[in-house]
Amino acid sequence: MTHKVDPELKPVLSLLGSRPGAQAVEAAKQALARIDSQISANGVGELPMAKIEALQEAAEKEKLPYLAVIQLEMLHQSYEDLLKKSSNTPSSLPNSESIDLAVELEKTIASASTEKLEHFEFCGKELKNIPRSLMSITCLSSLNLSNNQLEVVPSEIGDLVNLVALNVHSNKLKSLPESIGNLSKLKILNVSGNLLKALPENLSSCSELVELNANFNQLETWMPVFGWKLVKLRKLEFQFNNLVGLPESFGHLKELKHLDLRNNHLRGLPLSIGSLSHLETLDLSRNFSNLCTLPDTIGNLASLLTLDLSFNQIRELPPALGKLKNLKNLMLDQNPLVVPPKRVIEHSQEAVLAYLLDLLENGVESKQSAVGQIRKKVSPRSPGRASVACLMIPGNPRHDHAGGWVPVRPGNTWMRSFLGQFMCGGLMGGNTLRWQEHHSDDDY
Repeated sequence: MTHKVDPELKPVLSLLGSRPGAQAVEAAKQALARIDSQISANGVGELPMAKIEALQEAAEKEKLPYLAVIQLEMLHQSYEDLLKKSSNTPSSLPNSESIDLAVELEKTIASASTEKLEHFEFCGKELKNIPRSLMSITCLSSLNLSNNQLEVVPSEIGDLVNLVALNVHSNKLKSLPESIGNLSKLKILNVSGNLLKALPENLSSCSELVELNANFNQLETWMPVFGWKLVKLRKLEFQFNNLVGLPESFGHLKELKHLDLRNNHLRGLPLSIGSLSHLETLDLSRNFSNLCTLPDTIGNLASLLTLDLSFNQIRELPPALGKLKNLKNLMLDQNPLVVPPKRVIEHSQEAVLAYLLDLLENGVESKQSAVGQIRKKVSPRSPGRASVACLMIPGNPRHDHAGGWVPVRPGNTWMRSFLGQFMCGGLMGGNTLRWQEHHSDDDY
């Protein structure tokens, strides 16, 4: 049954945006409960007040995206309540509503069939079954049945051979028919907000697929040949699922630009991830205690602009990350990182990348990757000559010296003292300190 809407309420819906759907709301509630339980499990009562406040602040920050989903659903529910109140027709006639819905749907299908429409949309109507008659409109290029109560997509969906875009998000689908592989022209598929635990293997036959959105499902595994055939994919959305890894075939998705894998159970990435030469956005955030390491090949993602690694258990970033010269946004919040150290991370993103690049090129840790560098160079030792380490101090007007090589023997106590001051405070400011090994019989 449709409601007679007060004209003053009509502009409200356009301001709200898309409704998140039942699965998204449930996932958000579960995430909030998990965060609260983690706080309790940490035994905050035994910690210092400063530590407790820091944990609570981090938890509140982590809750924000989930609270936003729930609040948006509440706004939509309030809007529905307003519609019911503004309606002149009683709202408690389920049988009448079902009849009206069926009549409305059949009229829409008949009109689409007669006029040979290419686009069909029937959203937010609590539709439970897709009429077989809809599957006979083979001229359709776009089908949108989102925000309904669908539990099954009929196998006849494969008859819509001209379909380019299929949207069934926010329903109750537990599976998709294998016949979906017959949609050889399909470019955009949105199955988010359902109950899917796996995607049909024949989906790999949709070789023209460019965008795939499977957010807010229960996916646990990938199709074995996922990357071998879907080589035109540019955008993959798989947040809020139960994925633990990616197949090696992922490396064949050469055109992929956007990959969202946040809020899963990822334990790592395949080495082939480095083959995604066009990837611009990679979101691996909120895989929590599962994601601890990254492969060195991630440094081959030359086109990467945004990398989100926040809310994981990563202790060391691979030095190869320092090669990502185009990287503009690097998020590292809430990781127990020791490489790079905290002081480098707090300095700037540029400092982090410079630090990692120095590790990659020299195999040693820099004092201040973005500010100053200490590097050790070893030259072959000549027979019969003593080895002397030399420190190159660049000219610095503030300290009134012109700079030059200063030889340092192991017993040189004043230079030890100088180096101690440098390590504590960085006396040389933005200048660079360099080590070199000389050979001499002189005593310094």
